[in-house]
Amino acid sequence: MLFLDDLQWVDDASMALLHHMARAVAAEHLLIVGAYRDQEMEDQHSLSRSAAEINRERLSYTLPLRRLTFDNVLQMIRQTFGEKVPSELPDMVYYKTEGNPFFVEEMLRSLVEEEALYPLEKGWGVKNLSDVHVPRSIKEVLAKRLESVDEEARHVLSAAAVIGREFSFPVLREVIGLDENRLIDIIDKCLQARLVVARHILGEEVYAFADTQLRDVLYEDVSPVRRRRQHMKVGEAVEKVYAQKIDGYLEVLAYHFLEGNDLSKTIDYAQKAGDKAARLFAWDQARRYYETALKLMEKRGQYIEGELAKKAEILKSLAVVSSSQTGQ
Repeated sequence: MLFLDDLQWVDDASMALLHHMARAVAAEHLLIVGAYRDQEMEDQHSLSRSAAEINRERLSYTLPLRRLTFDNVLQMIRQTFGEKVPSELPDMVYYKTEGNPFFVEEMLRSLVEEEALYPLEKGWGVKNLSDVHVPRSIKEVLAKRLESVDEEARHVLSAAAVIGREFSFPVLREVIGLDENRLIDIIDKCLQARLVVARHILGEEVYAFADTQLRDVLYEDVSPVRRRRQHMKVGEAVEKVYAQKIDGYLEVLAYHFLEGNDLSKTIDYAQKAGDKAARLFAWDQARRYYETALKLMEKRGQYIEGELAKKAEILKSLAVVSSSQTGQ
């Protein structure tokens, strides 16, 4: 077997040689395996034509490589660290990497280097995984992918990253302030570059980052000051776009106004999100929202008009939720 990696970087002469070899060894006991990233191959038109010609002559068989499943990722983690791994580790690694094998390896290596994962006498200990950053090696790969779009598109993607892993076109348009047709052109470029993918949601025009890590890299590159202002703009855009069905976006609004440091709006939406969760009998979620609202009231240290009554109302709701949880 002859294995050739990264064929997307091969030159025309080498591709012609590979085509000749494929013809010459058709009757031989030799298997030639070539791996390539299809997106980058499509950008090299002469190479993609050669690959298509080899396929037309039935000299090759295409085998798309899928992302790893959760069980596959768990197996990789256990092969690296043994059977006893912290219960929260597989979920976090799978969520962050979405089954990309290279990303899994680099994430595990980074966790050890940053001492977020450390050896114990039996098994491994883990620190707060919410503070884990994207490893440099993964950033370099993603930065290379971002080179396929221009500066304006990267600016739009950065704004989308503040909205979240998924983002709606109307909200993004409000945040960016671009002409609709211009924004459509930019989204089309990002779709072609496979930086984002379309989400099929009835009645909504929603897109998502093709990789969670890509969204994280773009988000981390936004300065904290600019990030706060962007979160405020996103919150205001969501209020405007979804004014007629705001109840479905209470949690989103509480998050963005909290990150934007607007405590009054965060308290208001956190209370409403808690009420919504309580109506759905999601007691844990309701309790967390009520407690968040109360903590923010205490953090502010002073009460505006009517807020003491609001605090009493939240405390009453929290007591009801707590009693429901305990079955009393």
